[in-house]
Amino acid sequence: MSHVQMSTDGVLLLVRSLIYCQRVRAVELKPQGEAFIKFVNMKAEQATCRLTQYTLSSGDVEKLSGILEQCPHLFDLDLSSNLLRDEGVKSFVDSLPRLRIASSVNLNDNRLTQMGALYLVNTVTTCEKVAAVEVSLGTEERSLIRFEQDSDCGKTLSLSECHFGADHLQRLAEILTRCAAQLVELRLSCNILQREGLLALQNSLTTLSSLRTLE
Repeated sequence: MSHVQMSTDGVLLLVRSLIYCQRVRAVELKPQGEAFIKFVNMKAEQATCRLTQYTLSSGDVEKLSGILEQCPHLFDLDLSSNLLRDEGVKSFVDSLPRLRIASSVNLNDNRLTQMGALYLVNTVTTCEKVAAVEVSLGTEERSLIRFEQDSDCGKTLSLSECHFGADHLQRLAEILTRCAAQLVELRLSCNILQREGLLALQNSLTTLSSLRTLE
């Protein structure tokens, strides 16, 4: 299906093949380049979904999440380069506790701001199986959520080049306080942090009873 022009509804219809056909092990769609659905001979134990380089609205993300909620064997999800922005990412993370994803979600290159980064960070408090969140708002924007089926493994946050303002740091401090007993690693490298917000962040660090690594 290379270089086939499809509406967003058409794309979502193809994603539904993950539900309707148990032999589907991968759905990979993008508007420019190769797009395909991969099958196996038997029932697929794991499936991946890669939907990239589209322009997805918050409503599109809600529809997509509703489809993925019905897929119990999803291993990886790639939603990179879809111009989700903060609103689309918020729509996605709101649905995340209802999704059954075994490994990771890739949200790279979706033009996030500091608020979008905080939406991602907050998943460590709203979704029990989230084990790690990595966000970089640098030239090469990176946003990754990793999952662990063992909820006792501890949680990791890595935030680089986010350059949070005072209000953002206050929100970050509140999130850290809510996951104080689970957070084992916190990385804040390559950030310019305003003095006004540092006090709130510093106070929250004293509550992180499980923290083993701070960078």
